[in-house]
Amino acid sequence: MKNPPEGSVRPVQEARATLIAIDPHRKLDRDKLLAALAELPQERSEALAVLPWVLSQNGEGHATVTIRHPDGSLRLAASNDRRLEPGLEVPKDGIVGLAAEERRTVYVTDAFSHPRYRVLTAEAYPVELALPIFERDEVVAVLNVERATAYTPQELGALEVFAGGVSRQLTLVSHGLEARITAELYARVAEGTSLAEAASTALDVIVPAIGASSGVVMGEHRESMVRVADRGLEDLALRAHLDAGMPYPSGFAWGACLRGEPLFARDHHADPRGPGDLGGCVGPTVLALPVGRNGVNRFALCLHFEEGAHVSAADISLLRSVCQQLAAVFESAKAAALQGCLLDLYTRALESDTQELYQQVLDAAIRHVPGAEAGSLLVRRGEWDRFRYVAVDGFDMEALSETTFSEVDMREWYRAGDAGWDAGRPRVLRSSDVDLAAFSREAGGSEDPLRAGGLDRMRCTACLPVTYKGRVLAVLNLDNFTHEEAIASDSLRTLALFGPPVASLLAAAQHRDELVRASRTDPLTGLANRAGFLRLLERQHLRSAHSLEPYAVLVMDLTDFKQLNDTLGHAAGDAALTAVAQALESASRPGDALGRWGGDEFVALLPNATGEDALLVAKRLRRAVAAIEVGSRRLGIDIGAAWFPEDGLVPESLLLEADARMYASKRSGKGLARAG
Repeated sequence: MKNPPEGSVRPVQEARATLIAIDPHRKLDRDKLLAALAELPQERSEALAVLPWVLSQNGEGHATVTIRHPDGSLRLAASNDRRLEPGLEVPKDGIVGLAAEERRTVYVTDAFSHPRYRVLTAEAYPVELALPIFERDEVVAVLNVERATAYTPQELGALEVFAGGVSRQLTLVSHGLEARITAELYARVAEGTSLAEAASTALDVIVPAIGASSGVVMGEHRESMVRVADRGLEDLALRAHLDAGMPYPSGFAWGACLRGEPLFARDHHADPRGPGDLGGCVGPTVLALPVGRNGVNRFALCLHFEEGAHVSAADISLLRSVCQQLAAVFESAKAAALQGCLLDLYTRALESDTQELYQQVLDAAIRHVPGAEAGSLLVRRGEWDRFRYVAVDGFDMEALSETTFSEVDMREWYRAGDAGWDAGRPRVLRSSDVDLAAFSREAGGSEDPLRAGGLDRMRCTACLPVTYKGRVLAVLNLDNFTHEEAIASDSLRTLALFGPPVASLLAAAQHRDELVRASRTDPLTGLANRAGFLRLLERQHLRSAHSLEPYAVLVMDLTDFKQLNDTLGHAAGDAALTAVAQALESASRPGDALGRWGGDEFVALLPNATGEDALLVAKRLRRAVAAIEVGSRRLGIDIGAAWFPEDGLVPESLLLEADARMYASKRSGKGLARAG
């Protein structure tokens, strides 16, 4: 926009001296004027541009149209005086500004004495008439007429009817444009379901319809606003800049969303609300509108206009209405994406092990629940019925691996009543309501959650008890580190949708694990059976083959077990086997795995164990078994050891070597066979 030439607005005293006489008998041709309404262009800027010439043809000498911009500024749009350049700033404190401000016709018969009289040209007239032009009940322009003689009541009436007719036409065109945009939007969006497709389609419809040079839809992603789709952004560097995201709370997109109101900047380069987020490659005028419902805005529509473009309050009114429709479209697209995600989880659950499924569930929740930046999933596990971390994002899993919570702890963390906990209703806590870090430490009785990172930075957190058949199986926490209002009502609605399907998935996974565990577990001793032990051995071998980490296997056989069975009976034999299993477990190292190979044979897997380590463990196991007494009989066990890679490069060869050494020890009567 160009500023008015220096000295263009002159004092009233100078204006009086330049009064030009006009024929006092001139009359407005009312019928011709009103007939011209039918011939006005349908597009707003074109319609406003021709108004001064319509008046010229119907008896008026000096007429201008001034556009009112959303920031309240007034700029000349058209004039039948060729000396007045479009874009000239019109004083807001003048008669034109008064008509715009008070939304009424202002008629002055002695303008020179009026306190708000201002002139823009070398000619000045004592009679001035300012008529506001409305669109969608917003003043978009002021039609200003100046002349030397007073208007008759008939002339005034004709001009007011004319202005009203222009207003009605602009409003009808605007509503028609809105209806067309909305209809086309829904028709074309129906063709695609993804959020990016919906946003791209919306821009294809809106940008040309509103006369913008380019546009972009920005969406909230963790702590940033990122590009979802664009139209007309040709500069790759700018697109990469927007893809990287605008950090909270900078830029027009964040500003519009947080305020819940449109932001308008005639020159974004000089506007402190937009610190370079649009680069220098788009039109200088920017209009950003929030896209959301019920006071929650997760997206922003940013439109860019070339210099001199007419952007009015009516444009904003139209676009706000369109953005309401756009919010509904985006919600539908997000709902479809969520359903697809849940279906994908069900499909992948058939192929994933339980630990992978835990992380997939958490990742999906963070990706689809608005406002989520990080999170954790805790599952009720173990014989003590405590909740343990099974998946995290944004925290240190290693630091949290040993942290457990009782149900009392988790109900305290939930903090929304037993009824909500039992029903699986999500809740949100904000840092202004409670010290989240201290609260978590108190619930867990440990500093671990704080040390795990981020908890002291948490601004709000959502908690979902995952219930199945009246029992809470797991707790899903979603966290935000950016601002307190990031997790809102839409977050809780989406999170609630996760509850039932995730409960079914986790219950099915746990049931599957129980079946697998049963198929790989010896029912008498609770140790791994042959199949279960071989699976553990294969996993260890893969790790060791990759890292060259040593490991050892032990093959063990009870001494004279058949005689014990024959003498004392099978019940005593079963008791002996159970006692041996318990003794072996108590004497093993943390991380060692035991199995019942069959009958009275047992096996052990010793990760990260050398030959010397294996022999030391074998001695401990022998002593532990030797301490067992069944029916006044002392038990004994023969053990053979083999280790990777010295005694074999594949598990089968290690087992054969350890078995051979076990039989050698049995024959020697020493109970333990050494290598070589």
